[in-house]
Amino acid sequence: MSPFPGTPEHIELETARAAFEYHYSAFNPAQVPKEPITPKASSLFGGGALGALVRAFFAAIAARVWGGRIVEAWQVERFLKVQVLAEVKRT
Repeated sequence: MSPFPGTPEHIELETARAAFEYHYSAFNPAQVPKEPITPKASSLFGGGALGALVRAFFAAIAARVWGGRIVEAWQVERFLKVQVLAEVKRT
């Protein structure tokens, strides 16, 4: 039962078709990328290496300070809360 031209059913059908056409529209067709934009391998490796160096630096300092081994005069003053009267230099 197709509606005849000029009938309300025909007008409604044409209106629905026109509305459907403009409801779903694409401005640009999709394009396949040639290479990934992010993440860039060079920045990942560079950032990882820099982060590892910073972390190793702070780990070495923390091990030296909190290791419990007294090497410098300031460590005696800090841990034992006693003033150092003299230092003996190694040769």
